[in-house]
Amino acid sequence: MWIGGRFHSSAEICDWNAFLLANAGSREDLAGGADHLGFAGCLESSGWAIGDGSLDFQIVAATGEDDPTTRDSSEFRTIAQSERDGLGAQGYWSYLVVTSPHGPSDVADLGIGLQNRGMGLITVQARWNAPLGRNWSSSLAAGWLRAAADSPLVVGPDIGVEIADTLRWDLGAGLALEFGAGYLFSGDFFRIPGGGSPDDLWEFFSRFQLEF
Repeated sequence: MWIGGRFHSSAEICDWNAFLLANAGSREDLAGGADHLGFAGCLESSGWAIGDGSLDFQIVAATGEDDPTTRDSSEFRTIAQSERDGLGAQGYWSYLVVTSPHGPSDVADLGIGLQNRGMGLITVQARWNAPLGRNWSSSLAAGWLRAAADSPLVVGPDIGVEIADTLRWDLGAGLALEFGAGYLFSGDFFRIPGGGSPDDLWEFFSRFQLEF
């Protein structure tokens, strides 16, 4: 069961969006059964006019479980939508491109979302949207991510810091070319136990799309 609410407010200087969700359920396929009760929420402010562009920021959080053997979990769960989406349901909620799904780059992201392998998520993100001249625009984003629970399944909860930029060339009549790059300074969440520091990850992407 998922139950919650959404909030939206428009003001002269910016817009505010928020949601709060509670998720409760049980699994009878496990020996002895298992129950969970988790929470997730988001607070976003968008459209802050600064110069020729606008600034958006958001804080997203979901509870996780630090003991994977417990029968009474605080994990927030989502529903897998496909075989590829084994970490839980995704959507274009994030400003980033390497760690989570993003329209033009949604091919090889890490699948970080609210469920996040049962460990939950805390992330703070900002995005700067600005015109670059005739039919061109840029979306420059940065964010910090970590697991909400310090689980023994990973060396540490720190997922890392990512920076990304998406350029868009609007050709008119719904046709646009989008391309860009993202770079993740990887944290201990990706470290192999007993190994050295995880490699940083980078990605180049492009999408040529007609929308109608």
